[in-house]
Amino acid sequence: MYAIRTANLTKKYKDIIAVDQLNLQVKKGELFSLLGVNGAGKTTTIKMLSCLTKPTKGDAFLKGKSSLSCLHHNSTVIADTTSNCPITVW
Repeated sequence: MYAIRTANLTKKYKDIIAVDQLNLQVKKGELFSLLGVNGAGKTTTIKMLSCLTKPTKGDAFLKGKSSLSCLHHNSTVIADTTSNCPITVW
């Protein structure tokens, strides 16, 4: 099982594609970073992984659990322990 996995993760804002079919696999214990110029979609990707914004298409899985499953919660903080969003914050 991967700690983080995305499957065709896409986010569009009207006619602007912020993240375009991102496929990513990060194993438990691995370190990774998102690098890119301004407007490359780094923050949007983290927001989708953190259940703060819904993808237009695709899904992200954190420890095997779909990030779409936590979007119905009214979470405004990543470390909200009352939601079912599978995020661990250090």
